[in-house]
Amino acid sequence: MGFDWGVASGDPSGDSIIIWTRISPPAEGGPVHVSYVVSTADEPDRHGKVTTWSDLDWTVKAEVKGLSVGKIYTYAFSCPGASPVSGQTWIPLRDQTKLQLLIANCSQLRGGAKEPNAYSALGTAGCTPDLVVSIGDYIYDTDNAIALSEQNVAYYRGLYANFRSKSQVQKAHAYGPWLAVWDDHDIKDECFSGGVSTCWPPHWGDVKAAALQAFYEWMPMRVPPSGRLEDGWRVLEFGPLATLVMVETRLSARTKQIDEGDQTDWLKYRHDHSVLIGDRQFAEIAAALQNPNPRWRIIANEVIIADRPDPPQQNDDTWSGYPGAREKLLRLLGDCPAYPIVFSGDLHTAWSANLPHPDIPGVFSALEFGAPPISSDTSGTRWPSMQWQSDLNGYLLATFTMEQLTVEFRQMDAAPPFSSPPSPAMAYTLRPGETVPKGG
Repeated sequence: MGFDWGVASGDPSGDSIIIWTRISPPAEGGPVHVSYVVSTADEPDRHGKVTTWSDLDWTVKAEVKGLSVGKIYTYAFSCPGASPVSGQTWIPLRDQTKLQLLIANCSQLRGGAKEPNAYSALGTAGCTPDLVVSIGDYIYDTDNAIALSEQNVAYYRGLYANFRSKSQVQKAHAYGPWLAVWDDHDIKDECFSGGVSTCWPPHWGDVKAAALQAFYEWMPMRVPPSGRLEDGWRVLEFGPLATLVMVETRLSARTKQIDEGDQTDWLKYRHDHSVLIGDRQFAEIAAALQNPNPRWRIIANEVIIADRPDPPQQNDDTWSGYPGAREKLLRLLGDCPAYPIVFSGDLHTAWSANLPHPDIPGVFSALEFGAPPISSDTSGTRWPSMQWQSDLNGYLLATFTMEQLTVEFRQMDAAPPFSSPPSPAMAYTLRPGETVPKGG
């Protein structure tokens, strides 16, 4: 036996965090009892034991409570017959005056042609974020495409096992805490709550359940308080500095992408009936964003909000394809003090944009920054609504203080020869209420 998939931690909530590992399946079968210890200076060690078995895919998760903000904890798992494995974690913020986030998305491997090399930067000089925020397309259903009817829990478990076997990914998870949500490629390309854009498969409920089961088995994330696995949104508060909202736009309430057909009828239908986030999620998000206390309001969001460069396309999968939902969100953001900061993904390019208010000409609702793909092919898409755009692999690093926000786009090649250390592609320094300048 061995802990061949490393460790992970994440989903901080108050003074607690989730720690994770996986033990290789024992030859004799049966349950395995895994012990853990969590340590830091000036505090007693915390010990615990977790039992895992095949129904959990031999994954191990434990909630560790009573942690202190500002301290770094080491955690280690062990069991008879296996060498111990360890990582570090903490409760953000480590520095009460600064919050640093690494935004990651889109890590397709192309059957081994690509590597998630950007993750190897974590923990190196200049890349020590408080939290890694993964906004979707962590695994890729198209990396091992099979018929939708065959996409069962074993299929999704295999995708996670393959991705987590990568040394760069193991290093990134051992570095510190993550917050993660899925997007379509973690389930099925262009899926919605009731199926995929091209069909309404009768077995879709089984496919969705299998994908979500594997996600919660393999990621250091808690089951939502509602008990509905698709309710993957989160709200994290960082005192007077920031509130972070991570939205879920894919499985909990999204309506089907509609073929445009007649343009006039299509636009009216999408405006009146389109849903990306449901009423419960919107109410929770609104309450968090309308809190007057934090200096910054941060939204981690799977798909791009900025305007498309042309009329809505057939099966438009972005917020632009759901104009009613988009306007509702932009009105909410526009009512917030200063400008909320949105971090988005999915587009396979890096970008920045100012998001116009839907009702007030010349006024903006929020600023949006698009994280480059970790390893997926870049798209080459150019959108006139962008202030800046570039095709690159890498990550986005955002640093918030009470005085300013610094956003850095860093490039790291996803195919040999790998670039190391990361090279800067673009950087912004903005004070609350400032907009993104054209071209950087």
